[in-house]
Amino acid sequence: NLATWAEPKGGFFIWVALPGYLNGEALLSQATAERVVYVAGAAFFVDGSGQHFIRLSFSLPTAERIVEGVGRLARVVQRASGTARA
Repeated sequence: NLATWAEPKGGFFIWVALPGYLNGEALLSQATAERVVYVAGAAFFVDGSGQHFIRLSFSLPTAERIVEGVGRLARVVQRASGTARA
């Protein structure tokens, strides 16, 4: 798996863990180019860790927009990890 997450039981955000070799902050410009924006996880870790986490909001977009955004984000992660399909 290229990402893991837990189904949220409330709130406005979901945490996604990327493979440890990927850096959420480094991928942000690629995600933004795909019209997906998130908060890089390192901003929430006082010990300097958390580079492979990203925080996504699910409170405003419709279900259809979330599905579309997840697909776009998946392509970014696949390209970065070298698993993109031709």
